[in-house]
Amino acid sequence: MNAKIIVRHFRFRTETVPIFTINELCRLTIHAMLIAGEKDVKLDSRKSVERFSRLIPEASVNLIPDYGHLLLNLTNRIIPFLLDELKQI
Repeated sequence: MNAKIIVRHFRFRTETVPIFTINELCRLTIHAMLIAGEKDVKLDSRKSVERFSRLIPEASVNLIPDYGHLLLNLTNRIIPFLLDELKQI
């Protein structure tokens, strides 16, 4: 029943997903983290991970196997990253 309500009322994204330019990514002055699902059917995760890693070599990059576009229950990866950032302040 709930799934039917969601499908009926969910508004799918129809516009193009924004992509950061090379210049925008290279200008980042903060530590960055990318988490991508390996089985994402909306975005090319492998290409995103490769691009992000190449442009921001010091970034934390995570390609999660068996995950798609919806990334849930990943606090075990995010919290340590944030705590490390807090230690550097």
